[in-house]
Amino acid sequence: MLSDDEVRAIWQACAAPESVSDLTMSQATGIAIQLALVTLQRRGEVAHMHRDEIDLKNRLWTIPAERTKNKRVHVVPLSNEAITLISEALQVAAPAADTPHEGYLFPSLQKPGLPIEARALTRAFRRIAETLGLQDVRIHDLRRTGATHMTSEQLGISRFVVSQVLNHASDTGGAPAVTAVYDRNAHLQEKRGALEEWASHLVGTLAK
Repeated sequence: MLSDDEVRAIWQACAAPESVSDLTMSQATGIAIQLALVTLQRRGEVAHMHRDEIDLKNRLWTIPAERTKNKRVHVVPLSNEAITLISEALQVAAPAADTPHEGYLFPSLQKPGLPIEARALTRAFRRIAETLGLQDVRIHDLRRTGATHMTSEQLGISRFVVSQVLNHASDTGGAPAVTAVYDRNAHLQEKRGALEEWASHLVGTLAK
C-alpha cells in the first residue's frame, strides 16, 4: 500500500513530468497512470481505453468482455476527477491529420492506429519510482491502495462493493454466477458511490 506522501509524489510527477529531473515520460502516459489511480482499473484496461467505451453524458465507462481479465463486461462509473482526466486525454490524443489513432485515448506513437501497451505504463511507473527514490512500489499498488482506503474505517465501503469496483469475478454477492455475467449494471449505484468517495478522499490527500 502506498503512503499519502508517495501518492502525492507520483500524482505530481504524472501531472508535470517535465518538472521532475531525469524523468522521461509523455503527458499522455502520466494521465493514464492518474486515471488508473482514480478509477482503480487494471493497467491494460486503462491503456486500451477507446472513445466508444465512454458515455460522458451518463458518466460511465463500459469495458467490453474481451478486454477484462475475467471476460465479463465491466461498467465503471466515472467521478468528476475521472471525467477531467478523460477530457485531458482526449485533447492530448487529438492527432495531426496524417496520424491515425482509431479512437484510442492513449494512442501509441510507435505503432500508429494502435493504443499504448500495458507494459508501457509499467515501465513508466518504474521510472517514476526510481526517479523519486521510492522503494518496492509497482503500478498494481494503485489498486491495492485505493481498495484498502475504501474498506478503511474512514470510508467504510463494504468489501463486496470494492470487489465489484475492481471487477473481481470470485464475488457475486450471493447471486448465481450466470446472473453476474449478464447483469451489466449490477450494483452500479453502489460502485458509483464508492468511486466518488475514493475520488473525494484522493483529492483531499493531494491537497495536503
